[in-house]
Amino acid sequence: MKKANAEVHLSAPLKYHTDKGQESETTLLVIYPPKPTQDKVRSKLKSMFLRTARAFAQSQSNDELEKKELRDEDIDNRENAEKQMQENPDEIITFLYAADEDVLDIEEFKKTFQELLFDGCCKIDDEVNLKGSYFDEIDSDDRDLLYGEYLVNFFLPSWT
Repeated sequence: MKKANAEVHLSAPLKYHTDKGQESETTLLVIYPPKPTQDKVRSKLKSMFLRTARAFAQSQSNDELEKKELRDEDIDNRENAEKQMQENPDEIITFLYAADEDVLDIEEFKKTFQELLFDGCCKIDDEVNLKGSYFDEIDSDDRDLLYGEYLVNFFLPSWT
């Protein structure tokens, strides 16, 4: 069952203007699943993520072939890591940052992700659409948290 939305809590308040023009601040961002009209961006993100996951899996398989044996403990550790990544936004972002540059251009991934977020998939205090000028004021660790939460809540459940 897909979630209708999820909350992301920033480490520092974000100042913004309400729809009525009043200045306000909050630490709450509400994220929404992609809409059917955003399928092109969603597909691009999915492709980027899955290529990265495939490259990682292939590198793991090559390592195992070199060792010529895979213990049950190794299998359990890998399965636990995959489960933790699916549940932990920090783990998934770390996974993406660790990808080789020839597999994933992380800056392109983030730029593509921003297209999705700025197109109504993220609202400040569940009121105002997130846009570039507000996004630029968000701490980089909080941006990573936003990407990770989005992936964990709306993409990974349907991709894995």
